[in-house]
Amino acid sequence: TGKYDVVISSDVLEHIPEDQVPGVITTLFGHARKGVWASVCCRPAKKNFPGTQINMHVTLHPIAWWDEQFAAASAAAGGLP
Repeated sequence: TGKYDVVISSDVLEHIPEDQVPGVITTLFGHARKGVWASVCCRPAKKNFPGTQINMHVTLHPIAWWDEQFAAASAAAGGLP
């Protein structure tokens, strides 16, 4: 619920359904004073959900797509210094 200098997300966002990604990234920026750092895997996971053919990385896109998501969220947050 607070504000932090930097918000970090490492190997999490690719596990979030695509329709929820913009809101989650916007939330990250909403908690950051100075910056957001994220790493996102852009290839399929080695595992599927148990008993299914659904890959654990449910949102797979090239880095350019993720860059667009972060740029949009940063702009909506008024940018960061």
